[in-house]
Amino acid sequence: MRRYYMVLLLVVLGLLAGMLNVAQAQQGTWYAQFYNNRYLVEPIVRSRQDRSINFDWGAGSPVDGVNADGFSVRWTRTVTLGGGTYQI
Repeated sequence: MRRYYMVLLLVVLGLLAGMLNVAQAQQGTWYAQFYNNRYLVEPIVRSRQDRSINFDWGAGSPVDGVNADGFSVRWTRTVTLGGGTYQI
């Protein structure tokens, strides 16, 4: 039972750390998280901030330490919008 609580604590801390990293992204940038699998399954291999999402990696790796094939990327960004109607 003690091991269960330890694993649960580590999962919660990992999720909180990921949320803090996203919160620290500079205004106007995208926070990118790279994974060595197609399903966005931890661990995050690399993270960085990108000004835009417009890449052509060809046959190469998107960033050092990430596979050239079979990887996934999650980009997140917080945007404050004024009142109105938006279609996303």
